[in-house]
Parts: sequence; structure tokens; C-alpha cells
Amino acid sequence: MDTLIVGGGLAGVLCALATSRVAPDHVVMVVEQGKRLGGNHRWSWFDSDLDIHGHALLHGAEKSRWDGHELRFPAFGRAMQTGYNSMSSVAFHDWAAGLLQPDRLLLDTTVTQLDEGGVTLADGRRIEAERVIDARGPHAIAGAGAAQGVQVGWQKFAGFEIAVSSHGLVRPIIMDARVNQADGYRFIYTLPLTADRLFIEDTFYSSSPVIDATARREAVWRYAAQFGTPTTEYSREVGVLPIVQSGNPDLFWPAGGGIARAGMAGGFFHHTTGYSLPLAVRNALAFADEVAAGQAPDANWWRDRFLQHWRDQRYFRMLNTMLFRAAVPDERYRVFEHFYRLPEPLVQRFYAGQMTWADQLRVMTGRPPVPVTRAIRALLSEKDHA
Repeated sequence: MDTLIVGGGLAGVLCALATSRVAPDHVVMVVEQGKRLGGNHRWSWFDSDLDIHGHALLHGAEKSRWDGHELRFPAFGRAMQTGYNSMSSVAFHDWAAGLLQPDRLLLDTTVTQLDEGGVTLADGRRIEAERVIDARGPHAIAGAGAAQGVQVGWQKFAGFEIAVSSHGLVRPIIMDARVNQADGYRFIYTLPLTADRLFIEDTFYSSSPVIDATARREAVWRYAAQFGTPTTEYSREVGVLPIVQSGNPDLFWPAGGGIARAGMAGGFFHHTTGYSLPLAVRNALAFADEVAAGQAPDANWWRDRFLQHWRDQRYFRMLNTMLFRAAVPDERYRVFEHFYRLPEPLVQRFYAGQMTWADQLRVMTGRPPVPVTRAIRALLSEKDHA
């Protein structure tokens, strides 16, 4: 076995697929404890988040796509022209499982121990490999806290796919912040999946990871009523993502080899939006290219990519600090309301994590959305390491 990937989520599976395309003789196996790949998730991304190679990697996967999207805030609304995409974990499984060779995919299989040379399964079997990649999800950061050098806030959400006949919505509402602001910055996210089906998610940027799914379902049903009468619930997703404010990357991922990490387990996500698909795609393509070139990307290779990503995200951690530490909780929406008035190409680069210095300066100009003195105190209180 050349590479063993533990975790059948987005990051691990994309690594396997990308590698099999360019280096078919490189034996990659994916081990997943669930019965399906991808868990219970919905991944979304903007057209501008990926380059031509990234879009090619996802070719063939069933997804919804819209030519634009909307934003709604108390003071203004805006229609954006950037294309938007969304893929369910059901579609992801059907696509990916059909591409992976059957003998290179183990579903419904629990790993009890993993090390640099392989894994031990719950049934006692041992699988040896030249390299092991831990791609088991956000547990590494979600459970980290200050003990591992990461200070976080939380993006928590409850999303529901429901039937709403003749709802009339033709493109997504990425943020509707006209709802009651409680427990931090709150907005509702709506995707028109079909003419009679909506995915509606109640989202919070909060200081607490606790979420009441029952209350959120009731809120979503009330919100959906503006589009028609909601009836059947087809699926739901309730989750919490870390929003990094500051930290020490050497504590989160110490030097010295060890086991490689991919995806959320390796800290590969946008520190402000929580989006992980663009980075999962880029890392998968980079890993595959290394393998095709005859290299052996190990834990140090993955850690170097994490450290570069951590440096690239420093500006976003600063924004998070102002959002969580300087803004009054029920007025946090003003930070985003201020931001989304900026030119659309800048917003595209923000989501892609590729802002220029000029972009960063542009975001900070004009009337500040938080009191300057509170912002300065918040920034000085954090000890962030680049």
C-alpha cells in the first residue's frame, strides 16, 4: 500500500481521486467508518474559488449551480453575478464511490489506532502503508482550544432541505441578515434546489458552540413561510465549525514528522468563512502532482502547506478578532454589511483566500463598522503567530 487515507470526507477522497487520475499505479486506499462517503454535509463554493484544474477535478459530480446570488442586510440588498455551486454528500458519495476501485475503499470500517506505518482496525486487522494521512474531519481543531494554541469562535448552523411548492426563488440568498440578531451575528442562507424544494440554513457567528436544533427548525419553518407553505423535511444538517481568531501553529501542529493531516484535521479551511472545499481541491491536486513526479509527500510536506496557509490567513484572523472581540454581538452584522458594499472582484478574492494587500487596505478604509478603540484593544489582546 502506497498511501492510506483515514476518513472518507471531502479532503481525503479528493486526494485519492486526484492521485488515481495522474498516477494510476500509485495504490491509494480510503478507510471510512460510515456507510457512505462524505458524511452528512453540503459543500458550496463560488465559481471564482477554483481554477480550471479545480473545476476539472470535480467534473462529473452532480451539483446545483446558479449564475448569481443575493445578499440582504438591514440597510441594503445586493445581487451578485458570481456563479455559485452546491453539492450534497449523497451526490458526492455516488460520484466518488463510482470512481474509486472497489478494493481501494473500505466503508463501515472503524480505525482504532493509526501510526506512521499503517492502521489497526476494530476487528483486529492491520493495514500497512508507506504513508498514512489523517483526514477524519474537524476534531483536531474543534477540540483543540487554547491547550493546542488555537483561540476560536464558532460558526454554528442548522440546515433543512424542505418542500415549498412554487417558492419562486431563482438564485441563492447567501446571507439574509434581516432576521433577529441573537447569539452573535445571525443570518439565514437559502438555496433553491428545485422549483419546489429549498435548503434553508440558520447560521450564527457565536462565542458558544451550543446550538438548539429544534429551535432552529422552528425558525427555518417560519422563515420559509415567506416563499410558500413548507411541508416535508427531506434532510437536515446541524454542525459547528471553528472560526480561528489567533494561535500558535507550532502548538497546533508540532514539528517532527508524525502523521500527515488533510482537510479540517490539518487546519485547511478559510478562517473567516469556514469554507473548506477550495483548499481540499488545491491540496488534492498538489499531492497528486507530487506523486506523479515521483516524490513522496509525507507529514512534513503537509505541515509545510499548513504553515503557509496559516500565514496566508493572518489577515482573516485579524478580521475575526474584530468581529468577536470588538463588535457588540447583536451588531456584528454591521461588519459584513460594510464588507459587502465593496467591489465584487474583491469579494471573490476574499472567499478564495487570495486577497491582495490593496484589497486588505480597501476593506479597512471608510467608516469603520466597529468602534476604533474597541478594535485596537481587541487586536492587542490577541497573541497571534504568523
